[in-house]
Amino acid sequence: MYKEREPGRDDAPKNSAGLRWCVMLVALLAVFAAAIEIGARALVNRVSRIEARIAREYSEALLPPVPGRPLVLFVGNSLFLEGVRFDALKEASADRFEARRFVVESADYLDWHYGLRRLFAAGARPEAVVLMLNATQLASSRSRGEYSAFRLTRRGDVLALSADLHASPTETAAMVFGNLSMFYGLRAEVRKVVLGRLMPDLPLLTREIARNAPAPLSSAALDGIVRQRIAVLRDECAAHDARLIFAIPPGLGSYDAVLRFAGAVRSAGVPVLAPFGPGEYTRSDFSDGFHLNAAGARKYTAKLIPAAREAVTGGGAGRPDSASVAH
Repeated sequence: MYKEREPGRDDAPKNSAGLRWCVMLVALLAVFAAAIEIGARALVNRVSRIEARIAREYSEALLPPVPGRPLVLFVGNSLFLEGVRFDALKEASADRFEARRFVVESADYLDWHYGLRRLFAAGARPEAVVLMLNATQLASSRSRGEYSAFRLTRRGDVLALSADLHASPTETAAMVFGNLSMFYGLRAEVRKVVLGRLMPDLPLLTREIARNAPAPLSSAALDGIVRQRIAVLRDECAAHDARLIFAIPPGLGSYDAVLRFAGAVRSAGVPVLAPFGPGEYTRSDFSDGFHLNAAGARKYTAKLIPAAREAVTGGGAGRPDSASVAH
C-alpha cells in the first residue's frame, strides 16, 4: 500500500546543505574583503607618496602643541602645496609659532568644512587655522565624495555631507562605504597610482581637466556665499578656541575680484592674507596658469611669511587694499 511521503522530510538534508554552502560563501567573502582592507592599509601609504604625506600630516596635526608656543595649522589643497614653500615658512616663523600643515589635493569648501570638524573632534588643538582656497573653491558645492568621506569626514557627518551634495542613494552608499573602508575610499587613488606608472603624462591630463571650472557666479551671489561659508568655518574654529585666518592665493584673474573676495571674507570678521598687488604675478609665475611654479612659490612665500607672522601674533593681516602689504 502506498505510503504518503511526510512533507519536508527528504528536503531537510538538501536545505541544510544549501544553508551550509551559503554560510561558507559569506564567510569566504568576508575573509576576502578583510584581506583586501588589511592589504590596502598596509600598502597604500607605501605605494603612494601623496597618500603617505596626507596620512603623516593628518597624524601630525593631532599631536599636542609644544608647550609655550602657539600652534598654527595651515590647511588647503594643491594651491597651498605648490604655492607655498612650507619648510621656509615653518623655519622663518619658528620664533613666533609652531607651524604645521595638512593639505589634501582637490579639497574645496565642503571637504574642509567637514575636515575641520573631524580634526577638532579627533583632538587637534591649534591656536589658529590658516585656510587657503580661491573664490571658486570656497563657493564650490563639490566634494571628493568617498575619498573625502574617508580622509576628512567623521562617521556621524557622512549623511550630512551627502545632503549638502544632494547625493543620490548610490552616491550616499559609496560615501558610507568609503568612510568605513580605506580600500573603498581610496580605490580611485589606487587606480591613479597604477595608471601613473603606466602613463607618466597622466597628471598633466588630469590637471587640464581640473582647470575646467564651473560658470562663475555673479558678484552679489558670490559675496553672499563667501560671507555665509566663512562664518560657518569661523564659528567651527571658535567653538574650539581657535582663530580662523584666510589666505588668498595669487591668480591670473582680475585684481578687483581679489579685492571684493577679500572684503567679503573680512566682513565675516576673519583676517585675510593676500600679500600681493595688481599685476604682480604673470603667466611666467605659474606652471599651468593655475598653480604657482617654483619661482612663483618663492615670491609668494616671501610675502606670506611676514603677513602670517603678523596675523598670528600681532592681530593684523596682510590685505590687498592695505599699506601693510609688501608689493
